[in-house]
Amino acid sequence: GRDDYYALAVLFPRTWKEPASAFWGMAIAQFNYEGITGPPVGLYAHGHHVNLTIQSGFFDGYATRWHSGNGIARGNVPRMFAIPPRLKLGSWYQLIVHVRWSAGNDGAVDVWHRLRSKRRWKQTVRLRGKPTVQWSASRAAMTDMRTTDKFGGYRGESSSPASVWHDAYCRATSVKAAKSCL
Repeated sequence: GRDDYYALAVLFPRTWKEPASAFWGMAIAQFNYEGITGPPVGLYAHGHHVNLTIQSGFFDGYATRWHSGNGIARGNVPRMFAIPPRLKLGSWYQLIVHVRWSAGNDGAVDVWHRLRSKRRWKQTVRLRGKPTVQWSASRAAMTDMRTTDKFGGYRGESSSPASVWHDAYCRATSVKAAKSCL
């Protein structure tokens, strides 16, 4: 039931290309990661776009109740672009990801992005009515469970180097406060 607003800046170098043959591309941000197959909310970079992926519901050993992104959809969740195709390489992108953490159908996810040189924000994701944690109302989180926010580059096997730059991360309680971090 808590709302978090994450602000971060990401630079994709001019030499950036598809980071791996793995379907997920490269994980660049994992919010509330629990140490299982993937985060409940994550950002995944590909050659020319960044997907927002949701993997929520009780973890059953491999998959969760539903997920979306990276060309995969289980359930009625659309593919969601945090940064739509036509990624401008060599430029800093600023992102704000809002998540209402919930095990029920009142979860929410919003994403806004802009180039650092621009004033105007563009909302690219607005999702409502889905759980956003990896447990459920009937199957609670384990008492020893810990979550963490992870940033960096995690990808599948690849023979080419890949680098991404991160800056200005913060977690805030409002979109206005998140914008002030950037």
